[in-house]
Amino acid sequence: MRDNMKMSCARMKPSTQPFAIAVAMLILSLAVPGSHASTRKPQQSGSHANSSGSASAPSTSSTTKKKSKKRRSRREPTQKAPTPQRISEIQSALARGGYYKGEPNGKWDLNTVAAMQKFQ
Repeated sequence: MRDNMKMSCARMKPSTQPFAIAVAMLILSLAVPGSHASTRKPQQSGSHANSSGSASAPSTSSTTKKKSKKRRSRREPTQKAPTPQRISEIQSALARGGYYKGEPNGKWDLNTVAAMQKFQ
């Protein structure tokens, strides 16, 4: 392969030869295993043997990905139930609109539910 490259470089213009040589060296350096090992990413496929020869090296990454199972406190609900005072305000507003019959009592009862359904 190198002989073919030398022959093709000899036929090129002198201005393109340095570029072609640099490209050829780059291709060869990527094709040759072990060259520029410090700049290349480690391969994850099992077809290449590890330098230490042990097959357990890739499995260490899977053990570091475990999530810790810490108990977290329950999150407070974002929407809270209305207070009796707020229920009385809602009932008063529904009564002004003619949807609620009776006096506001601050309890979310069937009359309040029915008034809300009529309003909606």
